[in-house]
Amino acid sequence: MLLGVGFCIFQLALSWNAPISEQYAFRQAQTAISVTWLLNGSGWLDYQTPVFGAPWSVPFEFPVYQWLVALIKEVFWGLTVDQAGRIVSLSFTLACLWPLRRLTRHLHNGTSLFYVIGALFLLSPIYAFWARSFMIESTALFFSIWFLAALQDYLRGGQSVSGYVELTLVAALAALVKVTTFVGFSLAGLIVLCVYALNTWRQGHVREAIKAVISVGFSMLISLVVLWLWVRYADGLKSANPLSAMFTGQSLERWNFGTLPQRMSPDLLRVVAIRGPNEALGSWLVPLVLVLWSLIKLSRGKIRVCLCLVGLYVVPFYIFTNLHLVHHYYQLANSVFLVAAVGYAMVSLDEAMPGLLGPLLIAGAALGFYGYQKYYLDDELRGSREHELAVASELRQSIPANDVFMGFGLEWSSEVPYYAGRRAILVPDRTTAPILRDVKDHLATYLDGHTLAGVVVCPNGLATDEAKKRDYQALLDSVTSNRTSQVVGYCLLYR
Repeated sequence: MLLGVGFCIFQLALSWNAPISEQYAFRQAQTAISVTWLLNGSGWLDYQTPVFGAPWSVPFEFPVYQWLVALIKEVFWGLTVDQAGRIVSLSFTLACLWPLRRLTRHLHNGTSLFYVIGALFLLSPIYAFWARSFMIESTALFFSIWFLAALQDYLRGGQSVSGYVELTLVAALAALVKVTTFVGFSLAGLIVLCVYALNTWRQGHVREAIKAVISVGFSMLISLVVLWLWVRYADGLKSANPLSAMFTGQSLERWNFGTLPQRMSPDLLRVVAIRGPNEALGSWLVPLVLVLWSLIKLSRGKIRVCLCLVGLYVVPFYIFTNLHLVHHYYQLANSVFLVAAVGYAMVSLDEAMPGLLGPLLIAGAALGFYGYQKYYLDDELRGSREHELAVASELRQSIPANDVFMGFGLEWSSEVPYYAGRRAILVPDRTTAPILRDVKDHLATYLDGHTLAGVVVCPNGLATDEAKKRDYQALLDSVTSNRTSQVVGYCLLYR
């Protein structure tokens, strides 16, 4: 496990002074720009992500991670925002070991299972890479694992009041920080609750079983109510601006859940069976071999545990199908179950055939290093966003700090606004013709008293969309007239 800790810290050191311009830079910048504006005095709940114009707020997740990054940046003033974000992300990854330790006590006597799963977790390519990123994923994972640990301790610790308070608070936090991560753990919690209630009922403790079901159910209901209140509040803020209104929960429903054809597609099967295991363990062969071996050598009870963990890895793919197909980092939410299944199989096989654990762990570590080198190292050492950084640098030098720029062809990525340190009105390709007209006719409302000091025009779909190109051209003409242009990368910058 110490090797895993050292491995994660080493990866952080490699990227310490690098911009957050590797995989999914748009998502990292979206989180980072919110921290920047928190530090500049924006609200702590209606925090600003100034990429769509006034009122500048486009909240998605409840900003626990952002608050902590801002706090670290304020306390340790020598850090950059990027560095503070990476530190908090790594800290939450390492902190996951604490609830993992609590959980493994209920699956296995002694500490060997914890150390094996902990080592595989920290050496997992996907967790080692994203631990040193500017993402909320490790924060969401920490609270979700903590929820499962708190549930186990509450049920098996006499259902104490203090345990119930912990369970309820952590469930609410996990749901608020990132519900797409929490869903898989809530399903795991349902399994834990059902097994406990059934066993307790069979032992004749009917009232205790009923109490557990009702109390845990009420705790989950509280977390759902809190989540609903947050989503309603966040969507209300987004709806105040026609551009950001395209990103409310209802508007993104199809994007989040995907379609039935996607669920039936070979592409999803390849993600579940090959891409996911490759990035979690270094090779898809690892879980396949160990699961088949376990089916031959282990008892039915241990086989059920292994298969249950594998199932918890698989199910989220079929809930948030499109998200998992498009975004590799979404597997942080469920790859831990696959890692746990492999760790549990290793320890159980070692008990059946003593002497196996050492070689299996060495092989697991070697595959982890191999997987990191194959799938992540190149992105870590060589960011691929030079164009965006060049545009941001030009804007930072040529536009006053309190002014705004408009961007076409940048989609809704926060990369350029973040590194430019400027507010933006980004017009993504999905923008409808009525919204294009609204931006043109009510530009002053979007600017909210600020000056439009620049326009960035990159290749985009609006210019070729028959239903939109006339309104796009009218908007473009209105904001670029009487401005001079220069080429920056493959974009035009009008000032």
